[in-house]
Amino acid sequence: MRFQERDPFVPIHEKENFKVNVERLLWEVSHHHIDALVLPNPNSPTGQKISPEDLLTILTKGQQLKTVVIDESFIEFASIQREGIPTLRPFLDRFPQLIVMRSLGKDLAYVACASV
Repeated sequence: MRFQERDPFVPIHEKENFKVNVERLLWEVSHHHIDALVLPNPNSPTGQKISPEDLLTILTKGQQLKTVVIDESFIEFASIQREGIPTLRPFLDRFPQLIVMRSLGKDLAYVACASV
């Protein structure tokens, strides 16, 4: 992966309730030849969630993406029930470019654990 001096940044806007606009994101990916995305889901600090359908649309239509990281580190802190934000882990076999991240500290309370 090669980083440029100014890698593209796709902003989210308050007027759109800080939601990811999937069509605009896919346009930016295509227009700027982006090959990697990192998407926190849910986002911190807004708590905004990207639906599984939207994430699957990004994976399906964003064919040129070599890496798509979904950061689920804050999934346990969402304001809705856990089942309302399903993980994309079941789709790892279907999309080889997909990486799903979680946090041992936040999810499993391993903050102070270290090997001796």
